Parts: sequence; C-alpha cells; structure tokens
Amino acid sequence: MPDHPLYPYSEIQSKRKLLHMELRSYDESYLPNAMNLMSSMLECAVDHFHQDADRFFHLFLLSPMCGQFESGDPALLQDHTGLELCCMALGKLDPPSYVPSIEEHTPLSWAARSLTYCQWYMNRTFREIVLCVPLSEILSWYSTLIFPAVSPVRLQWKKRLSMPKMQSELGLKPLSNRGSPLKSLIDTSICCIRSLHLYSATICAFWRMRSSSPS
Repeated sequence: MPDHPLYPYSEIQSKRKLLHMELRSYDESYLPNAMNLMSSMLECAVDHFHQDADRFFHLFLLSPMCGQFESGDPALLQDHTGLELCCMALGKLDPPSYVPSIEEHTPLSWAARSLTYCQWYMNRTFREIVLCVPLSEILSWYSTLIFPAVSPVRLQWKKRLSMPKMQSELGLKPLSNRGSPLKSLIDTSICCIRSLHLYSATICAFWRMRSSSPS
C-alpha cells in the first residue's frame, strides 16, 4: 500500500513491529560495561576475598546496588570498579589498595558475563534467575557451552518456575494465570492499529480516485 502524508502505512508497520519486540532491562550500549563489571566484582570476591560464589551473590542481591545494576544505572556502571562493588556488597568501607590482576577468560568470568547477559536479555531480576538457576550451576556449564549461556538458563528457568514451591518462594501466581504485559499491550492496541490501517487505505483510495478523475 502506498504511503500517504497524513498517515504513512510504513509508520503503521513500524509501530506494529515495535509492539512485538521483546523488552530488555536497559539500553544495550551499557551491556558490555555491565558484563565486565559483574565479572570483575565476582573475581575479586572469590579470588581475593575467598568468598563462595553463591554466598557472595546472595549478599549482592541484598544490597541496594543490585536494583541499580539490574536497571543499568549509569551512575553505578560507569563510576565504580568491580573491586568497589565487591567491597560494598561485603560491607567493607575501605577497599584494599592492591588487588591481584584478574584474568578475563576464566570459568567464573564466563559465568558472570552469561548471568549478566541473561538478566538483560530476559528482563528479569537477578533474584528471579538465580533462585531457579544458581550461579554455581551456570558455572558448571563452562566446558560445554559457548557464551552467552542464555538458552539453557531460559529453559531451566521456565521449567523450574512452573513448580509450585518456586512460585511460592518468588511470590508469583501460576504461569497459566499470569498475563503478559506485552501481550496485553498488543491486544489493547490492535484495534487502534487496524483502524489506522483502514483509515490510511480509505485516504489513499480517495486520492487515487481524485487523481484519476478528469479535471
């Protein structure tokens, strides 16, 4: 259908595609920094402070910065180092002046980056994810998977989320009774889109008739 200046058909199509897009946790431009920061924080906790990965991540979940991290807050992701976040989660006021160098390509770094990517991609909280798929389990997949480990995490997450015990811990209703906010948005907007589509078709037909009629 040809475009019309009053309401281009291409604009209707672009809005329809927008409604069907999956929402992410924050802008993708912040994702690389978030993955590096999570990797650095966990490496500091495990290698320098000798913390258990799951136990430390539980402390991270209880800290106020967890919500900032999940939403991609630039003040957190750009103004702090992994060491600083690690010390904040552990309640240490003065970060050590020297920390051993951290290797980038380690199983823990891979697991941290995969978890961060999954949180961004799935648009869920870290708590919702690790309660179903613990960090240590993601870590165990290092030798068999290629980064990022989003597909198995999503698969296990959906499978375990359907368990009544898991829903109770998360305070969720059964999945069969939960509506998708995005689906609701599409359902409520589809009539409007169809009306605009018909309106555009009517206007285009009118202009074709007018242009083809003798002056």
